[in-house]
Amino acid sequence: MLVDLHLHSTYSDGRYTPTELVQVAVYRNIRVISLTDHDSWNGYEEAALEAERLNKRYAELIDAYNSWEIALSVIKTELAGKVKLAEAKSLTNTAFDVLTDNYSAIFAYSGIDNTTPLIKVLVGAEIGTQYEERAVHVLGYHIDRSCKALANKIAEMRHKREHRLQAILEKCHEQGMDITIEACDPDARAVGRPHVAKAMVAKGYVKTVQEAFDKYLHRGGSCYVAQPKLAPEEAVDLIHKAGGLAFLAHPSEIERTEVPEFLLSTIPFDGVEIWHPSTRMNLDINKWLELAKKYNLLVCGGSDFHGIPDRYPAQLGVWQVDFNNVATLINYKK
Repeated sequence: MLVDLHLHSTYSDGRYTPTELVQVAVYRNIRVISLTDHDSWNGYEEAALEAERLNKRYAELIDAYNSWEIALSVIKTELAGKVKLAEAKSLTNTAFDVLTDNYSAIFAYSGIDNTTPLIKVLVGAEIGTQYEERAVHVLGYHIDRSCKALANKIAEMRHKREHRLQAILEKCHEQGMDITIEACDPDARAVGRPHVAKAMVAKGYVKTVQEAFDKYLHRGGSCYVAQPKLAPEEAVDLIHKAGGLAFLAHPSEIERTEVPEFLLSTIPFDGVEIWHPSTRMNLDINKWLELAKKYNLLVCGGSDFHGIPDRYPAQLGVWQVDFNNVATLINYKK
């Protein structure tokens, strides 16, 4: 059974709405997802409502046909048009992003019967922190959204993102680029450099989002503005106060290989993200698994999907995580 516990929606820097993420996940045989938007869990409610609607429809079809296979086929037929429209946002010609309807069918369907829900959505968020001069992201799962300490802090971080965005736009103007970003409500949506990069592409200043980062938006670039961030231990403490589990996100992306172990050994993380596209080329999975075992940590994984054409994976379902590898996290009960 497939899961994806690291997804971004339009509530931060993703291209798919929470509803679309749920629909495409179902169509691509993913049974458990978590929206982990930057400094925000505001997309969860929309995703949960769509999951509830689809689960109800799925149950009705199983009652009618006594077969989850037939029920799933009907659901996919009903979703096909919506999925096609959503995936058009991230079309790519890259060979490893090509999907077919029967990809990894045996892997995707293992462990499923008539009692298995069609889709489950976990509450999640990705909190940006900084250790020394290095960006360190912290994933929070099973968070109590009513926790005022965490809610107030991430709302504060979103507002700081808005001020940073304006500073970035001013630098773009100084470089001769007339960039505007659609008005947003920082109480609901987190904005950042990817939004600026997409605007640069739309205005023709660069060809791809990656080119925008390489030329202008990278750390030290002519349009870069540092982002106010928490310390990793602050984020972990706030997640724990909200009754959640805190995971070190994509350790392979952290500069200097000794830093992840230092953080995991000195801060009370609950787990570490093992299966992530950043491990795809450097074969770090075994290294992080050994580290998780050494410090008795839980493990998680996800695609870090944004729906951006030139960012791997450009299609949901290309990067696959097996439910059995992360079941302890998914089934966690407070």
